[in-house]
Amino acid sequence: MLRASIIVVLLVITGPVGAWGQRGHRIVGEIAMRHLTPKTRAAVLEMLGPHGLPRVSTWADEIRGKPEYRHTAPWHYINLGDHQKLKDVKRNPEGDVLLAMEKAEATLRDAGAGRAQKIEALKWLVHLVGDIHQPLHAGRAEDRGGNDIRLKWFGEKTNLHAVWDTKIIEKNDLSYTEYADFLDIVPKEQAARWRDSTFVDWIEEGQAVRPMLYDFGKQDGEEVELSWPYFNKAKPIVEERLAMAGIRLAARLNMIFDPR
Repeated sequence: MLRASIIVVLLVITGPVGAWGQRGHRIVGEIAMRHLTPKTRAAVLEMLGPHGLPRVSTWADEIRGKPEYRHTAPWHYINLGDHQKLKDVKRNPEGDVLLAMEKAEATLRDAGAGRAQKIEALKWLVHLVGDIHQPLHAGRAEDRGGNDIRLKWFGEKTNLHAVWDTKIIEKNDLSYTEYADFLDIVPKEQAARWRDSTFVDWIEEGQAVRPMLYDFGKQDGEEVELSWPYFNKAKPIVEERLAMAGIRLAARLNMIFDPR
């Protein structure tokens, strides 16, 4: 039993772990709920229950350790070199975040898909749209999306991926609803530009912003320590990506459930 548990853990941590953490994913889900049309909102609540998208936004991380979902670990990210075009990427034969989003959306649009299939597809889509807006989920293969970049965050040992998943968001000490209140003030023109985009655009945006994520210098023989200067540079990017994800998720769901 112990050996089996160890195997499960190893399978789960071979790629980037999570994205945004619970709070970040729920922020995305909360912002999306606020931008659904009445018809779409009714459809979403009928499928998911009264808590809607925020409640299920972390489901895809919570089930990763279950044997029947082990194969989904690569679905949360895609590996992409710094200057590599997506069309030139050797895609993971077990799937990646781009393929998983496409499949989830196709299932939601499929009139022949069953209710249970559609509910699971919706859970996947809300989570993966959040994932891909965390820039390290379109990350470098050689450091596993920053998981292998060891550093200190305000004195705490961690890694670069975890800083972007959770640490920057948690440093603000806001609930997900409070944070959504602060972020959901995007001008209509800006929101329209964000909605007018594709899954591939989202991946390439993460790749484009990546140099800033690694811009923390070197410390010979010591772990890099990140604190306020890095936080102040990173926070606007994190907040923009969270708002983008929520608005874009809502737009995708509106096109599916209320295509008018």
